[in-house]
Amino acid sequence: MPPTLNLMMIETKCKLLLTLALSLCFMLACNLGGDSSKVSKLKDEVNPMVNEAGKTFQEVNTKMRQLYNGNLDVVERRRQEVHVREALLSLDKSEANYNTAAQKMDEAGKLNIEADYKEYLSLKAQDFRKSAEAVAAFKELAKAYMDYSIDAQGLAQKSNELGAKFDKLLDEARAIEAKADKFEQDHKDKFRP
Repeated sequence: MPPTLNLMMIETKCKLLLTLALSLCFMLACNLGGDSSKVSKLKDEVNPMVNEAGKTFQEVNTKMRQLYNGNLDVVERRRQEVHVREALLSLDKSEANYNTAAQKMDEAGKLNIEADYKEYLSLKAQDFRKSAEAVAAFKELAKAYMDYSIDAQGLAQKSNELGAKFDKLLDEARAIEAKADKFEQDHKDKFRP
């Protein structure tokens, strides 16, 4: 199985994103300073986006995993094209949600709030951007599946190459998440009501 289709890794990433979104909710519910109501509004917009992006990505990963574990000959791949095109549309939405969430975190970080919160929001924006990049890399797997000039063996090789790219981006996103978690722990006295 190509490294990009490691369902356990994807599920872990989705769970981490949900946990971080809830942490962000909690943190931003605290006293932030001058523009706290604006930050809370942005937070309320971001959380459903991130949750939806993670859920959508997980669903598409499951479908793509089934396709890649099946018959990879060109005839079968052509028969599955409608499903892959649907997956690409879903991945586009997931990527857009992560990018929008990152923009909103950037916007929240520019408001009149304490410096610690600005730094945390910057980390969250970086995480969401890196997640969007990972989704974009995953889209390349779907596109490769529909590249009928590639035979089954070539597709397996290409999926391994794309998998390495996806894994690298996912590792980078995890590193940013860990940094945000550490920052939150180091400043937990400020992140508590």
